[in-house]
Amino acid sequence: MPIERPCRAFDNFGEDVKEARKVLKLSRRVLAETIGIAPRYLANIENISTLPSLPVFYAIVKLCKFPIGRYFFPEADTEGSKEHQRARMKLNLCPEQHLPIIEAAIDGAIKQGEAEIE
Repeated sequence: MPIERPCRAFDNFGEDVKEARKVLKLSRRVLAETIGIAPRYLANIENISTLPSLPVFYAIVKLCKFPIGRYFFPEADTEGSKEHQRARMKLNLCPEQHLPIIEAAIDGAIKQGEAEIE
């Protein structure tokens, strides 16, 4: 019996982990130690799309604050482009005290876009 290809919803999981790790300013070694895996295993998840075990997946999702539905119910996570989805994920990682700054930057970008249209 042939092995079925994993759900395509996990195709970007490694990219998401790498991006979240950079936003959190964690080295691969530190993130791996934090969740109790070898750095090489984490490198394989990030770079060659190795699917993690369920406990490792859970630890990564919890630490990186990923919306779990993105992976298990991708049809429900169709709002916006990949850029919008990635921005939402980064926003989830942002410390609360920085949210007013981000909101002001978004407001400025919206006003700039409106000015360009006029």
